[in-house]
Amino acid sequence: MVQQFSRAVFLAAALSALWPLQLPGAEAPVTWEECAASAVASNPDIVSAREKLEQAASAAGVTRSVLLPQISANASGAHSSGTPSAGNAASNTYAYSIEGKQLIFDGLKSVYDYKASLAAVDSAKLDYAVVSAAVRSSLRAAFAGLLHAQRSLELAREIENVRARNYELVRVKYEAGSEHRGAFLTAKADHEQSLADIRSAERALSLAQRKLCSLMGKPEAPISVKGQLSASSLYDEQPSFQSLAREHPSVRKARIEREAALCELRSAQLSNSPDIYGTGSWGRQGETVSSMRSEWSVGVAASMPLFEGGASYYSMKKASAKLRQTESDERGALSSTAVSIESAWNALRDSIADASVKSEYLKAETEREKIAEAQYSIGRMSFDDWTVIESGYVKAKQNLLTAEAALLTAEAAWIQSIGGTLEHDTQK
Repeated sequence: MVQQFSRAVFLAAALSALWPLQLPGAEAPVTWEECAASAVASNPDIVSAREKLEQAASAAGVTRSVLLPQISANASGAHSSGTPSAGNAASNTYAYSIEGKQLIFDGLKSVYDYKASLAAVDSAKLDYAVVSAAVRSSLRAAFAGLLHAQRSLELAREIENVRARNYELVRVKYEAGSEHRGAFLTAKADHEQSLADIRSAERALSLAQRKLCSLMGKPEAPISVKGQLSASSLYDEQPSFQSLAREHPSVRKARIEREAALCELRSAQLSNSPDIYGTGSWGRQGETVSSMRSEWSVGVAASMPLFEGGASYYSMKKASAKLRQTESDERGALSSTAVSIESAWNALRDSIADASVKSEYLKAETEREKIAEAQYSIGRMSFDDWTVIESGYVKAKQNLLTAEAALLTAEAAWIQSIGGTLEHDTQK
C-alpha cells in the first residue's frame, strides 16, 4: 500500500514539474534579442548617450562653419525731418545690401579646431559604446536573474511536491507504527519550509521582473523570458588580452583624446597667426526706391593680435599639459583594461568549471536519491539517512541552478570587458 501510494504521488509530482510555468498576467516570453532591442530604443542611459553624440556632431558642424563663406543681408530706411528755416529739407534714405566674407588663411588654426571637434565626435561615439557595453552587462545579468527566478520558482514547486510526497509517506508509516514521531514532525517541517520557499521565490520573481523592465526602458509589468542558462560559446582558447585591450572603446577613446589634445596644441600655437579674409558686398542705396543706385565692393581684410596679456602663452602651456595628461591616460587605460579583461576571463572560466562540477554533483545526488527513496519505502534505510540524501539532492539542484545563473552573469561581464555592445546582439 505504501509503495503504491508513493508511486502515485511521485507521478503527480512529475507531471506537475513538467507543466510549464505560467506567470499570471504575463505577456508571451521574450527572447534576449528582444530585450536588447528594447534597451537600445528606450534605456535612459542609452538615450542620454545617443543625445550626447548628437550634441558632439552638431558642435563639429558649428566649428566647420568657420571655414565656409559667411553671408549676411542688410536693409535700412531712414527719414530726416530737416530744418526749413535753415534751408534743410526733409529727406529719406533707403538701402539694402548683401555682404560676404571667406576665411583665406589663419595659420591653419581653424583646420586644427575642426579636427579637434571631429575627434570629439569620435570620442562621443566611443562613450556611447562604453555605455552600451555597461547597459548590456546589466541587462544580461537582469535577464539571467529573471531566468533564474523563473527556474527557481519551478524548482521550488517541484521541491514542494517532493516534500509533500515525503510527508505523506512518513505520515502513513508513522500512523502504521513503523516510524517515530520525530521523523513525522521533521517531514512536516520540511514541507512547511518548501511552501515558504515558494513564496520567497515568487517575491524574487517580482523583483527580477522589475529590474529587467527598468533596464529595458519599458513600464513595469509582469514579464517572462525564455532562453538557456548556459554560455553562448565554448571559450576554450585563451585570447590575447593585450590585443583585446587595444581595441576596447575606453582605450580607443583615450587614444582619440590624445590626438584631439595634439590638435588643440597646434591650434594654440597658431593663435598668433594673422587672420586674412576675402570680403565682398553688393547693394543699392537712394532717397527713393526708384532712384536707388547700385554699389559694390571687393577687398581683403587682415588682422593680427599684437598683445593679449599673455593669453596665447598660457593657452599653449595649458594645451601642452593636456597633451601630456592624455598620453598618460592612454597608457593607464591600456594597462588597466588588459588587467580587467584577464580578470573577467578568469572569472568566466571559473564559472564554466563550477557549473560543470555542479552538474556532475547533481547526477550523483539524483542516483543516490532514487536508491535512497526505494530503500526507505521498503524499510531498508532509516529516516535520518534518507532525509540527509534527500536534502543533498535538493541542494544539488539549487546549486546547479545558481551556478548556471552565475555563469551567464560572468559571461556578460566578460563581453563587457572586451567592449561588446547591445547593438551587436540586435544585429545577429
